[in-house]
Amino acid sequence: MNYDNLSPSSSQNQVQRSREQFPTRYYFTFEVLVVCDVKLTTDDGAVIYARKNDLVNASDYFNAMFNKFNENYKDHIVILKELDSFAFKLIIDFIYSGLIDVTEIDLEV
Repeated sequence: MNYDNLSPSSSQNQVQRSREQFPTRYYFTFEVLVVCDVKLTTDDGAVIYARKNDLVNASDYFNAMFNKFNENYKDHIVILKELDSFAFKLIIDFIYSGLIDVTEIDLEV
């Protein structure tokens, strides 16, 4: 690949496009379980597969969970007590996109 024609503006635009496309790639990855190394389960039975490294880099909670003994994490399975799947999906969406979409209806629940 020839990098001679790249300028800071074109590079910056590419980064922006990558950020916009990342959530789509993220959902696709979870659907096909590519490179996921942890299984997260919520109290209501939802299962989400993720990459530990992404969770650790985004959250002190997951950093502590994966780097210390924790009874809720055994054999690459995390049991998230007192957290429903809707709330956890919002957290995961925020970790990967930097955005959170909460409506008034969500707040009433």
